[in-house]
Amino acid sequence: DAVIQEGSKQVVYVSVAAGQFVKREVKAGPPVGGKTPILSGLNEGDQVVVGGNVFIEKAQEKLESGKSGA
Repeated sequence: DAVIQEGSKQVVYVSVAAGQFVKREVKAGPPVGGKTPILSGLNEGDQVVVGGNVFIEKAQEKLESGKSGA
């Protein structure tokens, strides 16, 4: 699934360049036909990551933990 629940927030990863992603908070509606509609938080044309989110999340956590340790 593209939508990740983080506490009370729902987020997705959006591709901003080749191999670069940003986390974006969204508001998702109830699933319809196996798909989750996004009600707000995305712009037309945004490319949302629908697979591999866990790998992006782990890489981001690693980068953030490295920054705080410097």
